Amino acid sequence: LIGLYGSIIEFTGSLICLIENKHRTGVPAIFRSLLEASVEFSNLHKDATYGYHMEASHQEQWLKVLKEAQTKQNPYLADMAQLPNLDELVPCLESFVLETGNSCCREFIL
Repeated sequence: LIGLYGSIIEFTGSLICLIENKHRTGVPAIFRSLLEASVEFSNLHKDATYGYHMEASHQEQWLKVLKEAQTKQNPYLADMAQLPNLDELVPCLESFVLETGNSCCREFIL
């Protein structure tokens, strides 16, 4: 909660600064981040287990990156493709995302 609260404060300060200086191009992107942080803050405040859903969502995004790295066709992911435990990590993260907390992934979580 504290991290999200700090983010909300920072985003608000950034928005004020941009608007006061008439640099409005970046306002929509920062405002969206502010709204996302506010929603997550509110959800976590109402239900502490919402944090597990946030973690699963985060790991799901990493899973997409790691699966792409496994194909060895993306030059930007070439270093990830050489991870020694990549073949173990992908199925483990898949089960973590599905179950939101498989203990075999604890050592691998990014």
